[in-house]
Amino acid sequence: METNEVFLHSFRPVYPSHHLPQAQLLDWTMKAHEKALKLLGAHNPEKLESFRRFFITEEFIQGRWYESGDIDEDWDSHSIYAIKASSPNGKDISERHAFFDHRAREIFSEIYTADKVPDHLIHVTCTGYLSPSPAQRFFADKVERPEITHAYHMGCYASLPAVRLAQALVKGRNLEVDIVHTEMCSLHMDPEKIGPGEMVVQSLFADGHMKYR
Repeated sequence: METNEVFLHSFRPVYPSHHLPQAQLLDWTMKAHEKALKLLGAHNPEKLESFRRFFITEEFIQGRWYESGDIDEDWDSHSIYAIKASSPNGKDISERHAFFDHRAREIFSEIYTADKVPDHLIHVTCTGYLSPSPAQRFFADKVERPEITHAYHMGCYASLPAVRLAQALVKGRNLEVDIVHTEMCSLHMDPEKIGPGEMVVQSLFADGHMKYR
């Protein structure tokens, strides 16, 4: 019996490299702001502390996953948050993108070392825009490589248009389609910026990666 139904299946998470309790992450975030603001001559302890109430606390989020191993106070050695006199905001966007590109290609390698390469791949992210993309770079020298579509800059609802695109490709062209999400929100904190919105964002979002078909 023929059917027009399309199903999502074969979910494969790839966990980020690090995980810590929420309380520890929030404490480090405050220290990063304090360090940057002192270097910029803009540190106001009372003002900074007043924004702590906007954090999403451990009562609501027990812990979060993240990719950069910078959650300590050895600022000079950090890959992203090297907060020092020469870089009070940490590394610039080009170096953050380079980190994203390298780690995203590792994720594709982990997925497709074990899983069959599809006819078409939809890469979803709102935290790393590169051309060529990590997906394109990963498959560039492979014998088996899919067509690639980028579903970028669509925020928290990005899975919905990605699924619609996949459904159209499955039903219209009878293709096997994978959707891969690679999100690294932790790469994009600006230690100089404080405020209610910033504190919510910095305490709510985490990193994560998922492939499904």
